This record gives sequence, structure tokens and C-alpha cells, in this order.
Amino acid sequence: MTPFGPDIHFPRASAPESARSLVSIHGKRLDDIRDRSINLKVAEFHPLGKERVSEQELLSWREALNVWAADEGFPSQMDSSRRSEWDVLLGQRLIEDLKDSPEFLHPDIWCWIATYLLPHFVVYRWGWPRLNEGEPPKATGSWARFGSDARNGLRIAVNRILLFGPEVSLKASEQEFQSIQNRPAFGADPRVAKVVMEAFMQALDDPDSNYAKNYGDVPGDRSRDNNLACMELRLINSLRPLCFESDETISEITLDVVKRLPELRAAAAK
Repeated sequence: MTPFGPDIHFPRASAPESARSLVSIHGKRLDDIRDRSINLKVAEFHPLGKERVSEQELLSWREALNVWAADEGFPSQMDSSRRSEWDVLLGQRLIEDLKDSPEFLHPDIWCWIATYLLPHFVVYRWGWPRLNEGEPPKATGSWARFGSDARNGLRIAVNRILLFGPEVSLKASEQEFQSIQNRPAFGADPRVAKVVMEAFMQALDDPDSNYAKNYGDVPGDRSRDNNLACMELRLINSLRPLCFESDETISEITLDVVKRLPELRAAAAK
């Protein structure tokens, strides 16, 4: 059962104005900001939203999330694999809790939640952005993790689950997420991105595939193979846009590139 009904409206915020509220707590330990106070009296809501979320409802939700996060290891040190796993687990939890909200995908809702309610989750995953003395936070760079666009630290977690699903997302590495989501050749088209990622995961699970496998005396390296394969796919996409191809054809093209990884590795080594 989700904690919020289908008529509940959340507060909104926009960057970079909202990020300025973080200056007073910048650099503090996660345990010192996990229970940060909120003030809905100064928050913006949808002008026609009749049923607004209450302060107590938000604080109760945060407490439940904090208990959940502690069970998942928060705030222990993260390595690269743990960061990717955290995104998946957090994305699943946020979707389950907020999926009934009429504003579930509104970017300004995520800006408010990341900035005022769950900044400790963003900092846990991405660290504190650099704050230059005398300069206010900006909506660019690392501060975008608290902002309204797709770089918001919580939206990234949610969007990965919505795009790839939990099963594929748990298998994928941070390198694979970055290579596919952050490149216009794939990331600009969710369908293409999903099919390409699924093909890579299929190759990863296939013991006969070249992907992340040794080839003769050449050791397989998942990160390198993904980079080489994605560069080749971007070249193919420039001549034969994948967005016009069927799911089956995109998968075939991707797996064909994986078959050619030995020659791509050899060419890269010259």
C-alpha cells in the first residue's frame, strides 16, 4: 500500500533558488541532515491542488524511508557497484510510494523532495557539490542533483527503473547506464535505450558471448567492452538511425557488434 492517495499534491520547488537553502547545512554529516525540518507554509503547490500533503505525512514518510535505508546499509561507504545498486533499490521504493500521486513525474516535485526532504539520500549517493565562498549554488554541475531536470539524484533512480525495469537495472553497471542514457544516440529514445541495454545484459549472461569475456590471451573487461561497443553503435546510428528500426533489429545490431568485440579490442590496442 502506498502512503499517499491519488489526490494528494506535493510541494514544488525550482533550481537554483531552492538549492540556496542547502548552504547552511552544506558539508554536514548525513546523520546531521537526515531529520532536517521542513516548512510547508512557504512551499509552492499546484494552484488547483485541493488536497495538499501535510507536514506530518511527509515527516512520517521520511522516517519510514530512513528506516528502510538503514536496513540497506545507509550511510555506509559506497563503492561503484554499491552506487548502482542503491539507485535501483531507491528507485523501486520511491516508485512504490509515489506511483499513485497525480504529480509523480513532475520535475519540480522531485526538486522539492531532493532539496528539502531527502537531501541526505542525494548526498549519500552523489556527495556534496562544491560550494565556492561567496557564490550561491547554481542549477548546473553537481548542484543539478537537487534540481528540476533529469540530473536530479532521485529522478535518476526513478527513471532507471521506469526505463529498464528492476531486473535489468540490477544487472547493469554504472558504466552501462552512463554510456546508454547519457548519449543522444540511445538516451534520446527510451525504446532504443531499453533494447540496447537488454541486448548487453543478454550478452553478459551468455557464456559464449564475447562481452566481458576473455578472448585468447586478451582478458575481457566489461567497462572497456561496453565503451567499445557503444562507440561502434554510435557510428552505426549516425549512418542508420536506430530509432527507425524494430526492437528485433536493434537487438540484432547490438549483438552483432558484441560478436565483433575481438576485432574492436585489437583495433583499439593499436
